[in-house]
Amino acid sequence: MERHNAELIIKYYYAIPAMKRLLAEERRDLEEECFGVRGVAMDGMPHTTTPGRPVEAAAIAYEESGAAERCKEIAAKIDALNRDAAKIRCSFDALNGKYKQVVMLRYGGSYSWGGISARMGVPDSTCRLWSRKAVECFGKALAEEPEASEILARASHARV
Repeated sequence: MERHNAELIIKYYYAIPAMKRLLAEERRDLEEECFGVRGVAMDGMPHTTTPGRPVEAAAIAYEESGAAERCKEIAAKIDALNRDAAKIRCSFDALNGKYKQVVMLRYGGSYSWGGISARMGVPDSTCRLWSRKAVECFGKALAEEPEASEILARASHARV
């Protein structure tokens, strides 16, 4: 796997938690919009602003608005993100400790090269060399995964 593709996948990996959080918020907003039961009154019975059968009305509105399909799509995307994160994590585990630390600081912690060199106690040029080697080793390890091309496609579509 080429170096720039491996870097793209590393950036995608560190963006996955935020992507999952946004999808979960969207699903929660859709469900709140359709299931408008506002709480439990003092008599212990749920009440809404609409008369009649509130649960039935909410279920019908949920289906008719297309929210059910969108919630299924969101669940599928979250599942794909979880699978991608697991595969990428396995490839990270193939890295040497210092290589892994450089990648975590650079891409996960957004440290500058100077910050990484100060933190690791090595010169700036050494950090850059380790980073290059780490990305190459990561790319080789990820290329052995059976779904590497699909992960790359999703990472390139994510625009991280």
